[in-house]
Amino acid sequence: MRGFTLIEMLVALSVAAILVAIAVPSFQFMIRQNTVATASNDFIAALNLARSEAIKRGNDVEICASANGSSCSGGNWEDGWIVFDSLDVAAGGQPAADDLVQVHEAIKGNSRLRGTARLTFDANGFAPASNATISASDSEGKNRMDIVVARSGRITGKDCGKESCS
Repeated sequence: MRGFTLIEMLVALSVAAILVAIAVPSFQFMIRQNTVATASNDFIAALNLARSEAIKRGNDVEICASANGSSCSGGNWEDGWIVFDSLDVAAGGQPAADDLVQVHEAIKGNSRLRGTARLTFDANGFAPASNATISASDSEGKNRMDIVVARSGRITGKDCGKESCS
């Protein structure tokens, strides 16, 4: 007769259960790590856009946290952000609809972005009022990545999971 005995089937299922129990925590860690990397890469892309638009337009371009997609509402970066031309910004510091360059909605998943709530790039691509660090992490505060905007306008991302961040 062909087939498996009950004991062979139970041994195979036991081995499979042990392998799954070992793999699932590592897979969850990888998913959290990729979520943080995606959020920080989206934010770095927006910073690079703001810098390049400032150089292209020849005037200041700002990026700020915005939950509503039309004004700088403070709050946290994970609620969304806007990039806007700040040449004609009103006294309240809020952009007009035609000044918006990019609107980014809230980050999906449970990543957090915390740090300076508003950044400005000048016509030369510098961020003169900054030397800012924005930290991206998962909801547990692990898998952290620091995004640093130097006064020279240079934007770098440092993975704090592999090396220590100060």
